[in-house]
Amino acid sequence: EKCFSRDGRLFCKEDFFRRYGPKCAGCMLGIQPSDLVRRARGDRVFHLNCFACCMCRKPIGTGEQLYMLDENKFMCKQDYM
Repeated sequence: EKCFSRDGRLFCKEDFFRRYGPKCAGCMLGIQPSDLVRRARGDRVFHLNCFACCMCRKPIGTGEQLYMLDENKFMCKQDYM
């Protein structure tokens, strides 16, 4: 595979993205180029499993209503009601 260089050090693709790539706004772990993600509020990126209701932990899918509690926490419609 390809290798990546930063600050005079070599990294494999996975380690490079883990250290220097975008971070999930939910779990704060690195997002790999092959990971499926959801975006919220323009610049926030989440792993699919991290884009979930903070009460019941049910993943929030495309088109489902959600309620923002803060920048990185959401609640599904059922729990909000």
